[in-house]
Amino acid sequence: MKERFWFVYYWLMLGYLGLGLIILVISLLTFHDRDMESGLICDRYLYEDYYPGLHSCLQGNNVPMIIYDINEYLFFDFIGYDAVNGRSSINGLYRNDFVERKISMSRDISFNNIYPFLLIFVMTLVRWISIGKHIWQRP
Repeated sequence: MKERFWFVYYWLMLGYLGLGLIILVISLLTFHDRDMESGLICDRYLYEDYYPGLHSCLQGNNVPMIIYDINEYLFFDFIGYDAVNGRSSINGLYRNDFVERKISMSRDISFNNIYPFLLIFVMTLVRWISIGKHIWQRP
């Protein structure tokens, strides 16, 4: 029974680390600046284009919703998704102001914390103290 526990513990630890790295890579590859000269905006919260007939969501990639949710709930929101106009108001006044002035929406990623990687370190430390195996040693 004890071997089964450490087997599951090891694979949960590696799975959490792998998922964290996948989230980091996908976020870095997909969260880019968006050119607003053409007046195209895609809001992930409303699931619709503000300018019907134009495919604004295809104007550069968005981070998938599942990545946002996993980052927020499982990984302590360790990646912050920042934009020049931030989350605009419900009525879209800020958004329309950026479109009228033809300003690019600068988007950037910030690292809020390193809690997921500290958790992996603590899990590795617990495993090493308990059974004497490091993260690179299979169960």
